[in-house]
Amino acid sequence: MKTMSASVIIVCLFAILFAFANIMTANRMRESALQIYEHPYTTSNTAAIIRSRLLDMRRFVKTFLTTNFVNASKTRKLFAERYALQNDAINILYQRYLGPKKDIDALQSAMDELIVAQDRAIELVTPPPPPPPFIARNPYPPECA
Repeated sequence: MKTMSASVIIVCLFAILFAFANIMTANRMRESALQIYEHPYTTSNTAAIIRSRLLDMRRFVKTFLTTNFVNASKTRKLFAERYALQNDAINILYQRYLGPKKDIDALQSAMDELIVAQDRAIELVTPPPPPPPFIARNPYPPECA
């Protein structure tokens, strides 16, 4: 009788260990499946956002520096907000990208070079001169009588 109860206890312990191992394996599989599902979307969406902002900045910078430039400090502040968004997105890629980190390092390096180049461009731009007094008071020509 004792041997039968000892063997039942051993079988029950093995069953509990087996169930625990299966639960842990299923949990890891669920986490892996979730990562496989979410990872490509997060990475590709972040990369698309970075690309979209860069294209927007290319158009925006040309227009802004040639027509809407007021002074260097306001322009730097505006650009800094855009750079912060880009750097936040790059940090997401550092966390999520499964490829070589040198790819993200190259992206960060290119962003840093862009910041330096645009900062130099701000230095080269001067605000437009104020309009002559007559035009400032009366921008439209007098009507011909």
